[in-house]
Amino acid sequence: MRIQIVSGERNKRPYPVIHDWHHLLYEFEKKGHEVEYTTKSEWPFFYLKYLKFKPDIVICVGVFGAFAAFLKKIRLIRKPIVNDWTDDWAEIMGEKYGYKRIAFLERYMLRNADLITTPSRFREKIARKNEWKVVFRPHGTDMDFTNAKPARLSGKFKIVYAGDMADSKRLDLLVNAVSNLGCELYLIGKPNPKLEGIAGRNVHFLGAKLPDELPSYYLAANVLAITMDNDSSLKIQEYVKSGKPIIARQGRMSNIFKHKQNAYLASDFKKGILELMNDKKLLKQIAAGSRKIRVYSWKEVAGLYLELMQKVYKPKLSNNIK
Repeated sequence: MRIQIVSGERNKRPYPVIHDWHHLLYEFEKKGHEVEYTTKSEWPFFYLKYLKFKPDIVICVGVFGAFAAFLKKIRLIRKPIVNDWTDDWAEIMGEKYGYKRIAFLERYMLRNADLITTPSRFREKIARKNEWKVVFRPHGTDMDFTNAKPARLSGKFKIVYAGDMADSKRLDLLVNAVSNLGCELYLIGKPNPKLEGIAGRNVHFLGAKLPDELPSYYLAANVLAITMDNDSSLKIQEYVKSGKPIIARQGRMSNIFKHKQNAYLASDFKKGILELMNDKKLLKQIAAGSRKIRVYSWKEVAGLYLELMQKVYKPKLSNNIK
């Protein structure tokens, strides 16, 4: 199959590989498919690349999908366009580029895509409500905990967060919550100066770590934290695979977790942390429930995605499908 992926990423083949569509790019190629990966700097040349590459299918990740959908609407593109609704684009880009502008582009590309795929049950529900053709596809992780040993972190009760520290992640809720609590909060990732300005002595900024280093920090934690109201965060799969208890923000996470069964869904992080600190039985219960959640490898995710494409579009695709 010839697949053209159009993404908002700046790097075609980054190291280390973090984002989902970089993982899937490699897995598609391993399975023998030809892939043209169009990055953000190449957007002006997208249509020329389309004409030259002659894809069987176009997968759009991000708001550029609105332009691709427009080209399909005026029949300059004749192949199926799949929009992978990876993030809530208006929410994360609206402040910088204008909420109404991004919301318009987001809705246009979703309404006019031949198919929407999404790793979010929340966004899947929205698509079905709008009667858009949508299918759920999971995220994956290849994080290996086999030989990992817990990192040496001080404190009797340790909370670990790993990932982006942008304002949209709402890490401030967690940093403020641990103030004056008898716990230690370890933040992994590029530090946010705003957070550094409000952090107490029990908040530790460890800086960015390579993916291979993360298992040790996860295993050292008593609790792993998710602060953004987003049920498709890539770290969810990593956290679940670690087997550690998870505390997450109440809201969209209820599409994945059940409160106090396989995660703690907090409307108030301080209250939730205090309860977990004082209830070892609840911690064990949550960890045991989390281990029952299915975690996919990126190879498995790629296989599921390709099977889906072949099932939906096989009559329109070329005969060299593998």
